Amino acid sequence: MPIESTLERIRNGIRTVMAQWSHHAGDIEQETILIQDGHYCGRRFRSAELEAVWFLEEEQLKLYHRDGSLLEVYSIEQIKELSRHAAA
Repeated sequence: MPIESTLERIRNGIRTVMAQWSHHAGDIEQETILIQDGHYCGRRFRSAELEAVWFLEEEQLKLYHRDGSLLEVYSIEQIKELSRHAAA
């Protein structure tokens, strides 16, 4: 069994979170790399109704409704754990 990369584990955890908060499946429709002052600082993931932003330095994932309202803040460890449970 191949070792799952950290990024793929985070994607899987985000899919799980999005599926919990949305009537749609947790499909990631768009993924964007975030750069600040020339340095990689995270990623943005969008679905039909939700947006998740992974802040690398803060080790947090913030989940937003597409209207911009903050729904939840997760630690990256929580997201990885959700990914492990989803894979089981």
